[in-house]
Amino acid sequence: MQQIISKAQWQCLEDMPANRPLILQFHWRWGEAEPADISAVVAELQKHQLISRSKVDLLAIGDSGNAWSELWLVEYSNPAQAKAHLDAPQMQGLLAEARNAEILVATLPHPRVQRFLRVLSHLLAWLPRPRRGADMPDAELTGGINPTRQQMQAFSEAAQDSPTHMYNLLRFHDRAQYVDGDRGHNGQQAYETGYGRVALSCILRLGGRIVALGRYRFTLLGNNGEPGPDAWDEIAVLEYPNRQAFTHMLSNPTYFKALEHRYAGLQTTQVWSTSPLFAG
Repeated sequence: MQQIISKAQWQCLEDMPANRPLILQFHWRWGEAEPADISAVVAELQKHQLISRSKVDLLAIGDSGNAWSELWLVEYSNPAQAKAHLDAPQMQGLLAEARNAEILVATLPHPRVQRFLRVLSHLLAWLPRPRRGADMPDAELTGGINPTRQQMQAFSEAAQDSPTHMYNLLRFHDRAQYVDGDRGHNGQQAYETGYGRVALSCILRLGGRIVALGRYRFTLLGNNGEPGPDAWDEIAVLEYPNRQAFTHMLSNPTYFKALEHRYAGLQTTQVWSTSPLFAG
């Protein structure tokens, strides 16, 4: 199935600032076997700072009409470099061989934010592990922005002792939807300040790390040729030392209390649990 980037999607890439670094998140679905020339494509991607290449194990949260085989995250120094690589014969060949593919474009946080996150990651890694509590109650396994019982069961049955990259797509409410009414926050503020800080602290103290954070801009391939600039707000790829660390975080009482802000801020999400094949 030939994968085509529409004129509107190319135009979005060309309209980006010429010197703006960006991240491309590739979603791939292979046929019965992965393409024979994939090793050459991956080797070329490593020249453009391949951040993560992961095998998709399961969709942990959310609904998706697509079943993906692999997810890749690649950083480019500017849009022209990304376009040149996508136009290269090897990449075009891979797109032609894939049963399905999708490419999302995101921009990196400001360098000052990236430096702050690196320092924070180093400091929090020295703190004690967060306390483990009771498993997430079945009443929380409702689907939507939470896992379903079936998704949680599949997650618990997957290999538990190997590292995992959790690929998150996030879309926020315009106004935070608290049960007691408007608290004067937009959805992103509620999510990031009330929930995100607690979740990140748990992840880092459990031995995880930030693989990449980015602001979603548009879909470069897929979505029926529509750029869909409002489809998502952010992407986040987080590494856990194992799946047990993820369920440990879910059980932590402080984390559980912070879910109020996640529910208020987050409109929709998709979270894929993956096994890294390469992590830069």
